[in-house]
Amino acid sequence: MANIRHAFSTEMIRIIENALEAQDIYVIICNADDNPQKEEHHIRALLSRKVDGLIIFPTETNATIYRQILKEEIPVVFIDRIVDGLSVDTILLDNQMAASLAVSTLAASGHNKIAMLTLPTRSAISPRIERIEGYKTALTACKIPFNPDYIYSDELHTLPAGLTKIFQLADRPNALIAGNDLILREILHFFKSSKTNNPLRRSGNWH
Repeated sequence: MANIRHAFSTEMIRIIENALEAQDIYVIICNADDNPQKEEHHIRALLSRKVDGLIIFPTETNATIYRQILKEEIPVVFIDRIVDGLSVDTILLDNQMAASLAVSTLAASGHNKIAMLTLPTRSAISPRIERIEGYKTALTACKIPFNPDYIYSDELHTLPAGLTKIFQLADRPNALIAGNDLILREILHFFKSSKTNNPLRRSGNWH
């Protein structure tokens, strides 16, 4: 599990566990906290226990251990993320479509200054890249000019500073898209903790 803090990950664990337990298959859950070293440690520990298969939310830099799994012909399924150069059965969301729907819905409500906030975009974490691509494509389709200042992509703890910077722009956005549930939680916390100087109070109509 790349990071158990994600609501998506927690829900997927529940579904997987229920489905496998119905077939008398014992489930071992490991949380990597988006840490490749921790993920590799868990995978090697599971391999040493001769598990029958692995369901992995990949982190980012463990292609070597993934190749070892494939070489040993251990059944494996990836969830949510594609790893370049590996042919692995993968369950994916349509991240580009999700971001596109978010933009088009906001645009239909009259918002034309839409910011997108995500965690760091790295090549191995494909959903974040796909969401930004969907965001940009939808802006073009909605005839909204792309403003690079409206994209913020960095570690979660930097988000308050990033939001402050966005709201200090001369031409502030009037809508935000959160790249995932952790980003949304931080955005809500930012506004709650900024009641006395809340950017929303100065920016008109918001979503």
